[in-house]
This record gives sequence, structure tokens and C-alpha cells, in this order.
Amino acid sequence: MPRFSQIVLVLAALAAAAALAWQLLGGSREQPTPQVRDEAAGSDYYVTDARLLQTDELGRPEYRITASRMTHFPEQDLWLLQEPTMQLFTEAGEPWHGKAERGRVWAGGDEAELQGQVQLWRQASEANRPVTIDTSEVYLRPPENYAETAAPVAVQQEQNHLTGVGAQVYLDEERYVLLSNVKGHYEPSAD
Repeated sequence: MPRFSQIVLVLAALAAAAALAWQLLGGSREQPTPQVRDEAAGSDYYVTDARLLQTDELGRPEYRITASRMTHFPEQDLWLLQEPTMQLFTEAGEPWHGKAERGRVWAGGDEAELQGQVQLWRQASEANRPVTIDTSEVYLRPPENYAETAAPVAVQQEQNHLTGVGAQVYLDEERYVLLSNVKGHYEPSAD
């Protein structure tokens, strides 16, 4: 029969592992995603066939969103998006593109979430290789060119592909950190 001290040690280890998993999979968000209980109540206006352009302090484009409908909720300063498409601009290379079933933007446009089936992709240029990422429920910080998800992920870059569960994507660095259950196939280039 295990001693009390052994049980406490096992419980402490489990608690530390749970805290680490929370930090890696969702705890890194700066603030929680605002929730809207009833979409019909609390909105002040909506726009159909909408386009939204977010710029930095120097007026350079950070990202552009189009949606079949955007609904604004002033209490949380939150936009709900239907069928959004997104362009995220980086300092070098082609912009990133994204599409989803629905989404939301808040914190003055500094935070966003693409929800449902999500695809992110980037075409090739002299500064970057082409890449496609398929996943769901992506949290974004566009000013930082950062995205993350706790969902299953598939990354395709030329003939190479990776799959896993949970990811952190540094869009301007072409760096993808898959967090668990990672599998991959890599073919060296002929160069």
C-alpha cells in the first residue's frame, strides 16, 4: 500500500503537468475570448459583405478581413464574423491567407479567432516557401504575427508534411511548433 507522502508526490506531479498543459494549450492568451450569449441581443449594428483593414501605428496594413456578415457588440468591443477570409501581412514575403466558417475580432483588432474548419496558407516567394495549415479554432494576435490552436493540425510545405495536436505558429518566421502527437514526412530538396 502506498504511503501518504508517495500519494502527495504523485498528485503534485499531476498538478504540475496539468498547469504546464494549460499554459501550452491555452493559458498563453493575454486575455480570455469575450463570449456573446445571445447574438440578437446587445449588438448595435451589423454589416453585410464587410471589409475591415487593420493598420499599425504607421498606417501599414497588418491584416484585412472580409466576411459575409460582421456584427458588432459594443459592450465587449467585439465583432462576430460569418464566413471570414483573412490576409495577414508580414514584413517579407507573401501575405498569409486564412478562411473559416466563422470568427471574432476584439481588443481593438489586436486579437482574433477563426472558428470551425480553418485553413491558413501562404504562396511561395523569394522570401518564403509555400505552406498550407489545416486545423480548427485558431487564436491569432495579428500585430505579433502569431497564431495558436489546441486542435489537430496538418502542415503541408512542398512535399513535406507534419501532423500533430496543438500548435504555435510564428507567421513571419515560418516556424511551426507542434505540441503533441507529432508525426512527419520530410523529403530533402534536390538542391
